[in-house]
Amino acid sequence: MIGATSLRGAMQFLLQQDTGAWPSDFNGTKPMSLRELLAACQDPRLAEWRNPSRDGVENRAFSEEAQGIGSDDNHWFISANANDNREALYKLTWEF
Repeated sequence: MIGATSLRGAMQFLLQQDTGAWPSDFNGTKPMSLRELLAACQDPRLAEWRNPSRDGVENRAFSEEAQGIGSDDNHWFISANANDNREALYKLTWEF
């Protein structure tokens, strides 16, 4: 749910974004209400996220030249483009 944010505030936020059109082939879980849709569209404020495990993963083979990260809810997948023997797709646990 949106919590303290109002539907009016959420709509104002969405109208300020350049999100383009809703894809016609959207196959994900569809929101059951406008409130759920707006809650899903809230800014995740990534700049405020913190990783307490960061010290243990800095300057490791998988973290140098990292290009992208993804998850399957069980593992992290990190791609690294180091142009040497560290270049790979790494599969890591949640704790890295």
